[in-house]
Amino acid sequence: MGELLVATQTPHDVISEFFLLLNLCWSSNFCKFDEKFFDFPFEVGIPIGLTLGSLISEVFMDRFEKELFSSPSGLLGRVIYWHRYVDVYIIKGSSGT
Repeated sequence: MGELLVATQTPHDVISEFFLLLNLCWSSNFCKFDEKFFDFPFEVGIPIGLTLGSLISEVFMDRFEKELFSSPSGLLGRVIYWHRYVDVYIIKGSSGT
């Protein structure tokens, strides 16, 4: 995400402040299930219910798609059907044989 902000010529101090706020929002990654609270390690990903979660995942998924579709691999030539809903993909492909 930092690369995207730099590419749009966002000032360095704004980028730094953005990441400070993002880390603050990201720090409490927990959920409640069966009347018990569970705390997840930082590495697990975007906290459940994080307001910025949908934005962060959209940026990631958009970049993932752009890199995949611009890849020189022959994999995409075998795709028959491609559908994305938020962060879920349904892909049908041919075996290529």
